[in-house]
Amino acid sequence: MVLLAVLGCSRDSLNRIPIQGSIVGASGRFGEITLKPSGATKGPAVTTQIVDGGFAFTRTDGPVPGSYEACVILKKVAQSKDVETAKGNSLADQSQGFLDFESEKRAPVTVSNDGKAKLEVKLP
Repeated sequence: MVLLAVLGCSRDSLNRIPIQGSIVGASGRFGEITLKPSGATKGPAVTTQIVDGGFAFTRTDGPVPGSYEACVILKKVAQSKDVETAKGNSLADQSQGFLDFESEKRAPVTVSNDGKAKLEVKLP
């Protein structure tokens, strides 16, 4: 008996949205953003890196349209030479060369499928 498993370019059935955005007032900051579904939104939480205050999700890792709570963790680069290092590392690897760890901040956001693909997050 032969068992054949097909692996490859499978897409989930979710209507994910590729979206770019920025954290207001976070220029020069690095960290991560997680969008957690809220209200009636059905879909997974999604996380990506924040690089110099901006972030991007693709069609394969982005959110579905709906309401979310944006959970943001920011760090500030200690020296300008550390910026290039930070851009290539995950948040877990960025512990050296950073100052000013900020606790997680949260803000409500809405992701729409209106073709604009831009999201601006304003933290309290």
